[in-house]
Amino acid sequence: MCRIFLYSAFLLTFSTFGAFAATPEELIQRIRATGKEGKGNANASVAWKELVALGELALFPTLTAIGTSEPIPANWLRSAIDAMAQKAKQEGKPLPAQKLEAYVVDRTNPASSRRLAYELLVSLDAQAPDRLLKGMLDDPSTELRRDAIAAMIAKTEPLISSDPKTAAKVYRQLFAASRDPDQVQAIAKTLDQLKVEYSLIKHFNLIDQWWLCGPFESANGTGWNRKFEPEFKVDLSASYEGKGGKPISWIPATTTDKLGVVDLNKLLGKHKGAVAYAFAAVESATEQDVEFRVGSIVAVKVFLNGENLFEKEEYHHGMSIDQYIVKAKLKPGRNEILLKLTQNEQTEQWAQKWEFSFRICDATGGAVPVRLLQEKTVKKEGK
Repeated sequence: MCRIFLYSAFLLTFSTFGAFAATPEELIQRIRATGKEGKGNANASVAWKELVALGELALFPTLTAIGTSEPIPANWLRSAIDAMAQKAKQEGKPLPAQKLEAYVVDRTNPASSRRLAYELLVSLDAQAPDRLLKGMLDDPSTELRRDAIAAMIAKTEPLISSDPKTAAKVYRQLFAASRDPDQVQAIAKTLDQLKVEYSLIKHFNLIDQWWLCGPFESANGTGWNRKFEPEFKVDLSASYEGKGGKPISWIPATTTDKLGVVDLNKLLGKHKGAVAYAFAAVESATEQDVEFRVGSIVAVKVFLNGENLFEKEEYHHGMSIDQYIVKAKLKPGRNEILLKLTQNEQTEQWAQKWEFSFRICDATGGAVPVRLLQEKTVKKEGK
């Protein structure tokens, strides 16, 4: 009788403990509560151990959570995935390859989560890249797309000399599919070799025609916070008092640089301690979420339809085509883009450039359907 009582008590205790065991989703939420300066780390550490102990049960919820979490909790969750994989290997119970593959090919899953699942899959199945990458040339995951394009390049390279016509056809397709600037430009060099015409301006959806106005005064950096007239209203027919009291007005200008770099030194004159504005208008058929990708060697502010979306006061620390990524929403019809570009007063030779580039794309870096307005140009610069 005593034994029966003790056994019943054990079952009750076990069932009660199981009933209150945390689910993967609950553990993930505890980890998501972490923040800067160690906020929530103690609680997350306990939750992390419990999550890893769940193994395969927690694998896919954790994968998905990585792609929808802030950077700090995402790092915790990513390390949990690594620990799950290591634990499975040590126990001789490999992760479920078929389920991982299904997760990878499902494009509704977060891009970064799919990439991590792909890496786990490849560690289990060395043939997975040959099987999967051929279908990923248009993948919404830029990392998977990049790998797919790289694999196709490797297969096509021998055709450049043996069958240039076929190679040219394939490289045109790869150029259209590519998104990362370095990979795009590498493909472009091969297109040059194959004598195939292309346009980086169109591919990246760079704006190469602008209305420019400047220089305004910014001695001792005072122009960065000062709102000059164009920030209140852009009137392309207006004149203003510029640096040194000289009158300035808007001039239409275009760049012939293949990556859309606009050299303000050549178009407005070389000035230090100065502000310039660049204006462009684009037409969108529908409301659409886009990214403005900005390169600037000097401090820059980005305005859309009068709203300040982004600002970065940094000077001469380098410049690249996708240096700054700004989330934006275009409205149907006309949209006005205004950039404020502030040059400082450094005298070093390496601190003399005053230039920028700007493009409109989707989250993968692909061109979006917009039409550039205000296309008249009267003054050109090139490199």
